[in-house]
Order: sequence, then C-alpha cells, then structure tokens
Amino acid sequence: MLLDVYAGDEPPAAGWDNIYVGFVTLVDSSEPCQAEGCTNIVRTSDYTTDEVNTVIAEGSEDSDEEKEHIAGPDCKCTLGYSGWRISANEMEHCISTQCLAAKVPEWQPEPDDEDFETEAKHCFLTGVSRGGVDEWDVTSLKPARHGFEGMIDNHSQKDVRAFPILNMPLDIEEKSALPMHPKCFDLFKLVSRQRLGKVDIDALWRLREAFGDYENRFTDFPHRPDVDLVSDQWYSCEPGTEYLAANPVEIPGLDSLVQGCVMESEHMRDVVFDARERSVPGHDPFSRLSPELCQMLLKYQSRKDVANLRLVSMSFSQLPQTYFRHLIETEMPWMWELSELKGLDWHNLCCKLSIADGGAGIDEKERRWLKDVPRLKYDKLREELEAKGKSFKNPGPSGFNAEWMQRRPMVEEEAEAEIRAGYAAGMWPPRSNQALLGLRNRRRIWEDLEEIMRRIEALPPDETT
Repeated sequence: MLLDVYAGDEPPAAGWDNIYVGFVTLVDSSEPCQAEGCTNIVRTSDYTTDEVNTVIAEGSEDSDEEKEHIAGPDCKCTLGYSGWRISANEMEHCISTQCLAAKVPEWQPEPDDEDFETEAKHCFLTGVSRGGVDEWDVTSLKPARHGFEGMIDNHSQKDVRAFPILNMPLDIEEKSALPMHPKCFDLFKLVSRQRLGKVDIDALWRLREAFGDYENRFTDFPHRPDVDLVSDQWYSCEPGTEYLAANPVEIPGLDSLVQGCVMESEHMRDVVFDARERSVPGHDPFSRLSPELCQMLLKYQSRKDVANLRLVSMSFSQLPQTYFRHLIETEMPWMWELSELKGLDWHNLCCKLSIADGGAGIDEKERRWLKDVPRLKYDKLREELEAKGKSFKNPGPSGFNAEWMQRRPMVEEEAEAEIRAGYAAGMWPPRSNQALLGLRNRRRIWEDLEEIMRRIEALPPDETT
C-alpha cells in the first residue's frame, strides 16, 4: 500500500491511499507516529466516488479508525509520504498501473492502437488505472482495451504452470498481464528506441517469460538499497525515499531550472573559468597542440583526470562549454529535453543538474549506515554469546536469552553514541533543498531500463510466428 500524508498548507484532497479515496489513520499502524508537530483529525472516505470527504471535525470523539494522521515536519510515519518532504503534485498517479496483455488468436487491431502494438506478436497495452490494482481485479484499467479482463502478475507463465495457485487453468497465459507503471513505460519507449531502434514491447514480454519468478521482482536484479528498504509485503514509506514515488517524466521545477541557464547572446561565452595569470611552462607538451585538439582530448578523460590537467597545464586552465555539454549528454542521457536547446550555459546547467539530482546517493548510504551500526553490534553480541556455548534455544536464567536481554540496552546505547558521534564529526553533510525528486527517480528508472535492455539483447532470437 502506498499513501500520501498531506501536510503544511496542502488541501485535504492531497491525502490519499492506494485507491485515492482514503488516508492514513491511527489504526493503520501498530505504532502510531508520535513525532512533535503531528496531529490527528477526523475525516471520512466515500469509496463510491474518486473524491475524499473534506468535512473535518476537529477534536471529535469518534473512533481512531476515522482519525486521519496529519504529518508534522518531523513525521516518522512509514504508512505514507509526508507532504513536508514531497508534494502531492510531484507524486500524483505514482500508483497508477498499465499492463502488457497477451494477444489471443482472435485479437484484432483497433483505431487507437499504437504502431508498436499492431506490429507486436505477443502483447498489447491495456488501459491505465488511477490507483493501484489487485492481481485478481483489474477492472479499474480504463479504457478496457481489446476487452481485456484477465489477471496480472510478474512471474513467467512457465512458473505459473509449475506452481499452480488455487487450481488455476493452464490457459492462464492468455489472461495474465504484465503490470508496469505508465510513466516507467514512457521511459522504456525512449530507451527502446535508442537501443533497439523501435518500441519493442515483445522484448519486455519475452524477458518476463524467460526470467520472471513468483516474487514481485527479478531476484537477481541490481536494486538500489532504497528499493529494498521500502519493498515488503506492504510498501514502507521510509522518510528519505520519497523520490521513489516522484513522477519521472513531468518534473515540477525542471523546466525553470533549464530556462535559468539560457544565456542572452551578449553574455554568451565559449569558455569557463578565468585564465590563470602565469606563463606557460616550457615543458608543457600540451602547449604545442591546437585548442581544437585539446578539446578533443578532454572528451576521453575522466573528470578527475581533467581536474589534474587543469593543475599542471595552462592549456586546460579554461574549459570550453562544449566539454560540459559532452558531460551532460554522456552522463545524463535521460535529459532528453536538452537535445534541441541552444544558447545554454552548459557549465552552470551541469552544476545545477548535479545538485537537483541529489548528488551521489549519500542519503542512501546514510540510511544504510543507520541500520548497520546497531545491526553489527547485535551480530557481535550474538557471536560472543554463541562462543560461550550459549544458544537462543536455551531459555534458562543463565542461557542466551537472559544475557541477551540484560546486555541489549547497553548495545543500543553504544549504537546511539556512535551515530551521534558520526553526525557531530560531519560524517553526513546536510541535504540540498534544491533537489528535484522526479529527476532523481528518472535517473534510477533509466539506469534500471539500461540493465533491462542489456538482458533483452542477450535473449535468443524470437522464433515464434
């Protein structure tokens, strides 16, 4: 389940649940959030419409089930993303679903089919849901394209037949669709055209058939730590992982960021950085090269090597704008909006995009560190007790459990002290408030799609007719 907790000056309609007509209540969690600044108000849902009843009764004595949790700035609730960290506008439709459904023998093209659907051998696109869908109930996919009324799953049909559920018939491959997010599919179309020369939905279908298993995702897929952190039977909205729910296509603030780097013709400059006031050393071999050759050399060097060149050679004290355009085009292929733009300050844009992208995932490493510090200490305590011949299977007063419970508070205090010391030493720098969550999510999805493409390209030829 994925929910949004509205906060600040957002309207009540900014709070919604996995079907967009509910909200986070006190009884949704066994440990309700008690962070300072959080409140709970009474509001009701109308599941017969797509709207939430916005009549709020402050201080009502109604049951906890009707009390909606309103996030404060320091909210720790994991049942929904706080509006203080991500706006409803940034994550609207984040739980929408679209599917690839199997073409049955009697399948016929319809006027609204895309060319890639008509050309595909195995599958076509279903409609799109506003909220989440259940694997057994996909009636919210609208429109009901080609009359699809099947079920959805991520695992291959071979896996279904090997592990039948509820005695499902073996012709399920004609009904079972492959679910995906419509915005992720928009990115897939871009990457597929780049790598395969066309939008190849058959390739996705065949990849699922070859490697999909009964779990919710490919078990050997190289996921980021944050994806594993939030993924369980129910989605866990861990603070700091909000970007995972941000729209990766329509990104609020991205257009203004790019337009802010457009230079007027009278301010155009071909190079970045001022030339250093020193003479060219006689032993500088690069001084013999033309500026054009120096610029060509830059494209084959790493960022670190370029920085070192600037320290030792006057020939590279100034860097051309074309170098930073090259960096963006090679390191940020997901920035398709820039392909037709001219007159940009590419150096300024490169810096701003790096900041907006969230840096090098330092916050992901920080969250892993916060979990690893106590875990490693618990592991050490367990190993120490086991070395004494004690086992958790021995519940006696002198056994494993008794000593574990006695020493656990000290281990927790040591972990908290180590974490406080890490922050005091500046181990983790403060986060930038200029980050664009959708841009960071776009990068994550794009890199996942490149891995998907590598796997597709490794598939054997499709010999079906």
